[in-house]
Amino acid sequence: PNAPKEDVVEILRAAGPPKYNQPPQFGSSGEPHSVLANLPLPIVITTNYDDFMVRALKWKLKDARREICRWQDILQHVESIFEKEPGYKPTPANPLVFHLHGALDVSESLVLTEDDYLTFLANIAAKPDLLPEVVQQAFAATSFLFIGYRLGDWNFRVLFQTLRARQQFSSIVVLKPPDETDPNRAAHQAYFEKFYGALDMKIFWGTAREFSSQLDERWASFERTKK
Repeated sequence: PNAPKEDVVEILRAAGPPKYNQPPQFGSSGEPHSVLANLPLPIVITTNYDDFMVRALKWKLKDARREICRWQDILQHVESIFEKEPGYKPTPANPLVFHLHGALDVSESLVLTEDDYLTFLANIAAKPDLLPEVVQQAFAATSFLFIGYRLGDWNFRVLFQTLRARQQFSSIVVLKPPDETDPNRAAHQAYFEKFYGALDMKIFWGTAREFSSQLDERWASFERTKK
């Protein structure tokens, strides 16, 4: 049963990490992990299986910790950072990267198949304490920024359903727009803007790199105004 997950682990490990420090002419400001790592975020929640976010934070000289969601019983052997360091509280200097759908080095933790996603949803609904208290607080008391998803992705759909009952603040979804050759492109975008708008979520139409480039520029401008 774990064979597909082990295959995915091999594929992703072979891909290697992104280039956090690309030369400016290649758009270094647009590398999403690097841009996010530069922000004063105490918690980053990821549905990626890789450790690229932790690496980016450490590259920015932040003492990042990692936590894996123990969404099924076979994951109880995975040690929690909150058990290992009872007094730990995420801060911008000591941020937490929470792997909601598992991590590569614990292949059985991956939420990968359709059955996995359904089991994940059912277990999270039945046992809210599967999410650490600081993550539950983040779900309830902050705005969210969704980067790198497509509308049809299972991980986005499951994450969205997980948050719907908890979300209290407006959020932003970064979505790649429909193909330019799509004759109904404008209608599709208008539909999703209306759908997500009713849920107090705004859409940025573009790639993760395009959004990250703009975010990096605006954050730098904001930081200059504080000096």
